[in-house]
Amino acid sequence: MKKSLLALGMALAVLGSSAQTAELANPTYISRPLDAQFTSVKIQNASPKANILAKEGQEELSISYTPAAEPYQALGFNNQVPGLKISYAVELTSAVVDNFAGNKITHINFYSGVNNATGTNLITSAEVFATYDLQSTPIATKTTQLTSSPFSYYSVELDTPVLIEAGKPIYVGVSQVTTNANDLILVVDAISHGSDISGGWYGISQNGGATTWNNGASQVGFVCVGVNIAGDNLPKNRVVTDIAQISPRVVANSPFTARLYVTNEAANNVDNIDLTCKINDIELGSFGINFNSPLSFGETGVINLGDLVYPNASDEPVTITFTVSKVNGEENESPEKEASTTLQVLPQGKGYKQNVVIEEFTGTWCGYCPVGIYTMESIRELTDLDYQLIPVAIHVQSDPMVAATYTSVNTYFNDGSYPGSTINRQINVYPYPLSSVLEQTDYLASIPALAKISATAEFSSTKANTLELTAKTEFLYAEENANYAISFGITEDGVGPYNQTNNYSGSNQDIGGWEKKPSTAPTIYNDVARQLNTFRGISNSVPTTIESETEYSYDFSLTLNNKITNTEKINVIAYLIDKSNYKVVNAYMIKSEDIKQSGVEEIGVNTDNNAPVEYYNLQGVRVENPSNGIYIRRQGSSVTKVAIN
Repeated sequence: MKKSLLALGMALAVLGSSAQTAELANPTYISRPLDAQFTSVKIQNASPKANILAKEGQEELSISYTPAAEPYQALGFNNQVPGLKISYAVELTSAVVDNFAGNKITHINFYSGVNNATGTNLITSAEVFATYDLQSTPIATKTTQLTSSPFSYYSVELDTPVLIEAGKPIYVGVSQVTTNANDLILVVDAISHGSDISGGWYGISQNGGATTWNNGASQVGFVCVGVNIAGDNLPKNRVVTDIAQISPRVVANSPFTARLYVTNEAANNVDNIDLTCKINDIELGSFGINFNSPLSFGETGVINLGDLVYPNASDEPVTITFTVSKVNGEENESPEKEASTTLQVLPQGKGYKQNVVIEEFTGTWCGYCPVGIYTMESIRELTDLDYQLIPVAIHVQSDPMVAATYTSVNTYFNDGSYPGSTINRQINVYPYPLSSVLEQTDYLASIPALAKISATAEFSSTKANTLELTAKTEFLYAEENANYAISFGITEDGVGPYNQTNNYSGSNQDIGGWEKKPSTAPTIYNDVARQLNTFRGISNSVPTTIESETEYSYDFSLTLNNKITNTEKINVIAYLIDKSNYKVVNAYMIKSEDIKQSGVEEIGVNTDNNAPVEYYNLQGVRVENPSNGIYIRRQGSSVTKVAIN
């Protein structure tokens, strides 16, 4: 059913103990800008849904169901013409119809849109429909009249209810015809529903022709269409349990936390649940969870369990199981009342500090990317973290700072969002606000690492523009056929200025000053990804046979590429990579001030003393226009060290 689909701003429902809390799940709003085909307006006020929840004592119970969350945005199409028929629909999937089999759909519910020019709704009628196939003739239709009020909620009763049959998904939807180019008909929730596309269908028909259907779930979320379901055998006291987040590694006799999803799939509200947690046959706790805000049908809550403790360390993974045994004091009728996963229990004092890399995907062309830039700059100012949080800004597409060697990270790990980011190449998160990013980086950093990496770097004394790198790795457990590798990345600070497109110019939001900058803002960039020798890792950089808690050393010479403009402002990142999936096992950053400046023993000379003057920095890199600093000056056979002010 729905996961993380409820409106923002719901109150935290705190229980008697600070170690356990219950809260309504907040949505993840779609972060990327809308596809170019859409025009949109944000909904300020929508009329409330009718409260048609199950009522005890009636001959038939009735509930209101929709896979979408609350209406957030109204959409139309660029260059649309009068008379364009726009349809939109949601699918009642196999899981939904199996849950409600034997009951019937009595109403189809939707919101009217708005005319972006008048601020009212100009469309006077809409047709609701139900069908087993979007390309087939509907099994039920009903036309209803609309008022001029925008974003009004309509619940249209079908003349003949539609029986819900197990194993037979149903599409329900609405069709309206535009009056002019400014009609915004599609009302959507603008929420990410992950891989679920069941609520994102929209279709277009011109001149009475067949409707061409597409799915916009990944772009705009779900359309706000739902149904009323009535019957005498609607489910009661049915809660599905799912694990939202838990550490894959914990330490014996040390407290750890778990976060669970619980979703009400019954007609009656859920006021409380009984929850147990156990590992193998040892019970870690039994909890009575009381919701201050009851979960109505389709709503998802988050249960935060703290201070869970398991006493026994184990080299082999153990199974942790969470069970919602009772709902409102009655037996939980859900077949999915248990949720299990495995985790590793380390001995006390074992495990390494986990450092975290955030690789942000950005571009000067991206008008929404200033929020990511703001977050990355904020990360640089953090001083109270007990782990390294390593920022890398990967510029892509038509950007002057593109680093070809880093593009594979974008290809493999970006979900298509700009700005977007991946954390240790394990979790993707929109890089704004900072608090959301830190929630994920802190979570990863809290997991004891099974391996560590450290590194040193110095400029070669014999090879111009070359770093001599040494990385050291260590692993908690011995392994045969180990599949790890090291790779090295280079970032550069103080790059630019380049012109950054800024869609937040003039905004009333606080975006770290970007709201006060022009729509095209000259910008100096930090953490710019410049060079990555391979995101897959260097062959033979880590042994295939690993002994427990034994240090391994690896030396590598890295010649810097010509994208780097100032070698005194580079940082080196040593990645320890899992070669099976290219994810980051651990990482380490050597900041520019910690790179040893060995200098160059010899710069090749030209015996012509009338040759042009050339300048090199102390790493032997030629500098076209030297600014303040110490340089090597060469003219013909004359080589001297000079200070330029």
